[in-house]
Amino acid sequence: MVRKFQSSLIVQDNEWHVVGNLFNSDRLAWADEAVFLMNMDRAVVSLGLICKLCPCVVSYYSFPAHRGKGNGYALLAACIDRICETNAEAQIVIEPTCQTVDNHIGKLPGAIRRKLFIM
Repeated sequence: MVRKFQSSLIVQDNEWHVVGNLFNSDRLAWADEAVFLMNMDRAVVSLGLICKLCPCVVSYYSFPAHRGKGNGYALLAACIDRICETNAEAQIVIEPTCQTVDNHIGKLPGAIRRKLFIM
């Protein structure tokens, strides 16, 4: 399914270095789908890359202005749900890149955490 989005600037100039690192060409090569979390104004607040073929959460990121509101956790859960839509029995690979990701994983229900292979 192709979804149409309005064109908008979702990354501010001072955020490109972080987004570029999390979504570099090596990571993009593994991804086959992007997952976006939008606020009520339809602005992107978090984005993630997943691979459904070789089930993994490649990377995910919440923009600084939208942190501390549960968006990162909600996005991680949405990424896992999307992978499970394709393969409900998938063992999903995730590599925590910071303590916040560890915290998000720790908040997931046990049944979902058991689907993860944490590197």
